[in-house]
Amino acid sequence: MSRLTRPAVAAAATVLLVVGCAHGPRNVGRWVAPGSTPGLPAGTGAGGGPAQPVPTGGATSGPGRGAGAGPAATCRIGGLRLRLALTGGGMGNRYAGLEVSNTSSAPCAVQGFVDLTQYDRSGSPLPTRVVREGPVPAPVTLGPGGSAWAVIAWTMIPGAGEGSPAACEPLTAAFDVVVPGAGAARRVALAAGRVCEGGRLTVGPLSTQRPARSGGGG
Repeated sequence: MSRLTRPAVAAAATVLLVVGCAHGPRNVGRWVAPGSTPGLPAGTGAGGGPAQPVPTGGATSGPGRGAGAGPAATCRIGGLRLRLALTGGGMGNRYAGLEVSNTSSAPCAVQGFVDLTQYDRSGSPLPTRVVREGPVPAPVTLGPGGSAWAVIAWTMIPGAGEGSPAACEPLTAAFDVVVPGAGAARRVALAAGRVCEGGRLTVGPLSTQRPARSGGGG
């Protein structure tokens, strides 16, 4: 057995410690642009885009916030409840709030912009153009029973090539909603009326801000 001097042993131990740290556990999350969500019908999304890193931490919502160590896992559709409600409108514009609630027993995180596809009363898909509006979203950690919200807006005023409201798309009765990273779409009912400008929907990022209701009319 070869001999090692004490300085040599100490140097070897230092190298092992550095290597161990360099290859220790890593926790890097990613969110995928809604338009590139697997399984979504072609042409119904907001368009693809490169995946972007998700910073650890982030805002929290609902009971249990701040509990546990490290970032929460991404929410899955089986542990979420989705609800849509009209929140107001005026001058031909309409607004709705999407509520995404954690129904599981553990915290989970959502981040980004939901994707949407409209359906008429017979269940047939309608042309949909999703326009994402707002800053790059921060992750939102939902404790059990916690919620995040997104604002959806559209116009009932005919756009180019739409001579009258009746020339816009047929009445929208429901939406398929894709929550980033959660998996399959979930069908959510909402009598949204006609969505003009080729089915254009403006969508804000998921956040802890509950949409305010406004007076509707016009």
